[in-house]
Amino acid sequence: MNNYPSQARSLLELVKSLQIRGYKKKELASILEIPAPVFSSLLKNILPVIAQVNEDNDNLEERISYAFSQVNNMSANKTLQQLNKYITKLENSLKNNLTQTNSRDYFSLIKEQSCKSYEFTRQYFEGLYEFYYISTERYIVKKEPFWIRTHPIEKYVEVFKGNKNSTLLYKGIGIITNNQTMTFQLSEINDIPNEYLMIHVTLPFTRKTDHLRGVFSAISFAREPIARKVVLRKIADFCNEDEFNRIQTQYFDRLEDAEIPEIYQYLFHDPSMIECYSIPKPKFNISDLIEEIKVSSQFKEKI
Repeated sequence: MNNYPSQARSLLELVKSLQIRGYKKKELASILEIPAPVFSSLLKNILPVIAQVNEDNDNLEERISYAFSQVNNMSANKTLQQLNKYITKLENSLKNNLTQTNSRDYFSLIKEQSCKSYEFTRQYFEGLYEFYYISTERYIVKKEPFWIRTHPIEKYVEVFKGNKNSTLLYKGIGIITNNQTMTFQLSEINDIPNEYLMIHVTLPFTRKTDHLRGVFSAISFAREPIARKVVLRKIADFCNEDEFNRIQTQYFDRLEDAEIPEIYQYLFHDPSMIECYSIPKPKFNISDLIEEIKVSSQFKEKI
């Protein structure tokens, strides 16, 4: 039992070091695989009391009992047995933080890029669009509202696909990675678990334009990766939430029904899409590629 004070001090130092590097208490609790309230009690009521006791102090057991008496959500024996395990986990996290680029760095970079895209987007591309693509659900042209707007306070590019009246609503962030490409990263916010969507569009040399075109990648209704051509047609420079939510999703089964035949023809012209197909009893080796071609061909014959 005499090494508990040194373990408590080590844990507190590790927590402090990781917090300096940007870790939140909730993240640290997740690393230790304990509930956030338990981690909070550990930091506030348990570790500081034990850490102040000298290893040779005869009152060590008494001080430990006192510390755990201040909380009602922790077992003394179970917690003390886990201290070394907690130290190892936090040491590994600290080591990874110092030697690798972690997820926090990535998302900070994405937000920073979006902030840099703010003024350029506000000047040229902000507005309400019609979003055309081939629907996986019905294999026909689908038109949804798409809204690009700049956040006036946070100064980043915010994007929405679909709305509250749609089957699915996606929300995300826009990034101009170079002078020819803009990328939208969106996640579904209607359902759990979320689906994700990545869209890349080509930017025109003449900045003011009535449409953008590109490709998007997502997960199909069959839970397989897909990629599609996409056309964004601008219909207004400004929009508010009420106007956006009034727009209805539309489908076009035939060229004759399409509002803009050129868009319909463009989306269905080969090569228009990439789609993975579920293979019955896959072997998970190279022969699956041939099987997928067969499944794909059979599916297209039915369309």
